[in-house]
Amino acid sequence: MPDNHVPPHNQIVAVTFTSALFIGIYFSTFIQSLGGLLFTHSAWELRQARLIQWPILVASLSVFALLVIGHGIQLKYWMDEVLTAPAALHVISWIDVALCTNSNLIALITDAVLIFRLWKVYNNSYRIVVLPLVLWVGGLVLSALQIYLQEVRVTRFRVWLPVNVDMGPGIILTPFWASTIILNIYATSMIIYRLLRFKQESVFGGATRTIDFATSLIIESGSLYLIPAISHFVVWWTPNNFAINVLGNINAPILGIVFNLIIIKIAKHRAQEEGTSMRVTEIQFQHENTVKTEDNGDTQSSEQNV
Repeated sequence: MPDNHVPPHNQIVAVTFTSALFIGIYFSTFIQSLGGLLFTHSAWELRQARLIQWPILVASLSVFALLVIGHGIQLKYWMDEVLTAPAALHVISWIDVALCTNSNLIALITDAVLIFRLWKVYNNSYRIVVLPLVLWVGGLVLSALQIYLQEVRVTRFRVWLPVNVDMGPGIILTPFWASTIILNIYATSMIIYRLLRFKQESVFGGATRTIDFATSLIIESGSLYLIPAISHFVVWWTPNNFAINVLGNINAPILGIVFNLIIIKIAKHRAQEEGTSMRVTEIQFQHENTVKTEDNGDTQSSEQNV
């Protein structure tokens, strides 16, 4: 998210509306994802504590809290500044620092979950997550450096900087988003590679269907995340403040939406798999009863004939 610079009056409605639209989509997916995490699929009963994926649940609630707090503070600040001093010069404040850090934290949380999934897919191999962890720690360090540069007014050095610094510390945000993009491309590619290897080695049709589902889910979610993330990275190299404002405000909600969609689709797939298993069991049970009934009928007929 860029600094909390209030857009011009002819742009603020577009930025606010677009941001609110994506926040609304995020809220709807968040509620559905909680259902998949906390309740069973058959009877909608609360899951046992040992069956709840606590790391994913904590990450989901953290993203929700950060989004609500961040966009609530931003909307309140924008309204106050527009109504009380629309012509005032923008002044760096703790709100700017908090909002930019808020967006970075959301990206770091979702990246941490992706690293966790990569680690689990490779049977808890630490070697495979070395590069993502280095990139993640680098993003954390850049977030801390961003706070410092916002305090010392990095805009004073705009003469020699190749990126836009009118809307925030672009010199830090560009490497931050570059690191998270590289992390996501690497982790997504390695997960897909592992799943395809599983598919080649699998001899069960059911396992193949599950692997195909997981592969398509990773590709879809990765694409949905990378398109706005790359756009957000590129736009910092342009002088277009409006584009930076729009992409900066929708990027965090999109991260949350992608995070929730993965949970929702996995829950639906699990429910379908359980439903298929139950139908197969029921068909087999009915078949056995039919055979027994026919056998009994034949026996009774034989006895009567004797």
